[in-house]
Order: sequence, then C-alpha cells, then structure tokens
Amino acid sequence: MVAKKKYSKKRVGWVKKLDLISHTIELEQNNTKMIELFLDRESMLYAVHDFIKTTKNSRAFAIQNNRAWRMWTEVLSEDIVNNLHDTFAKNKIILDMVISDEFEFELLKNSYSERPSSINIVPEKYLQTDLDIEMNGKYLLIMNWRKQKGIKINDPDIVRFFTGILKYIKDTAPMLNIHK
Repeated sequence: MVAKKKYSKKRVGWVKKLDLISHTIELEQNNTKMIELFLDRESMLYAVHDFIKTTKNSRAFAIQNNRAWRMWTEVLSEDIVNNLHDTFAKNKIILDMVISDEFEFELLKNSYSERPSSINIVPEKYLQTDLDIEMNGKYLLIMNWRKQKGIKINDPDIVRFFTGILKYIKDTAPMLNIHK
C-alpha cells in the first residue's frame, strides 16, 4: 500500500490559486475578457488608448534623445514622429496623447514648463528597456514595444497580486517602467 502524500493547507491554497489563475484565461466577466493578449502594434495602441480613456491622468511620453527617437519611429511609424518633430524640438517632445481610431495624435501639452505635476515623464533609462507597465486599480497593462507583445489583465485578484509584487520590486528593479 502506497502512503498518501500529505500537503499543508497553505500549499493546497496556493495550488488552488494557481489553478484559478490558469483557468482565468477562459473566463469572461461582464462580457469583458479577464485576460487579453496583444500580438501586434495596432492592438497594443488600441489598448493604450483604452487605458488613457479610463484613467484620470493620461499617459505622457518624453522623447529625450536620438536612441529613444529611433524606438518611437519603430513603434509609431516615422510619419507620425516626423509630424511631431515639426511641432516641437526633437529632444524636448512632451506628448499628452489621445489616440484616435486612425492613430492620429492630439497634442494637449507642449512644453516642459507647462506640464502638470501629475504627468509621468518616462526617463531615458526606462525607454531603452521597451517594457511598459500600467496600473490603474482595475486592470494591469504590460507592453513590450520591441517584441510587439502585450497583455491586459482584468481579474481583480490577479491585479492586486501583481500590483503588490510590482510595488515591491519597483525600487529594486529600475529597469521597469511602472505607472500607477
């Protein structure tokens, strides 16, 4: 007779939690997918657009040097970036962006001195990593612009879990670009 393996209640709880997370992908809540994957630039931009619409303080991006400029031309297309360049100096662009369906940009703030304190300026060292993490309490948005892959998580339990972890590692892992 083989002895049954005994597991502590704590371990069983973790296994159930992991099982729940794995099944979350298949669930829907209020006709909204709890986990969504974005596998191209267009769907990623739509996701960022939705984040801007549902968050009080919309995102702002700073293009601070030529390396960052090259990254944005890859992400957004050279035409859009060049149009922006016609408006502002190349190394001092501040964009408070609203993305339309055609991905045109409406510039709401146009200088360093006039920007509200609530706007997040992305430091150059974070731009180089191409990983962008957005949190607004309701969902978590993680984007890798270089690989053009992203994920949106709506499950409140998972969002709380990730938010706790990301807050903890934010100071110890400055390579991450985390906004909340």
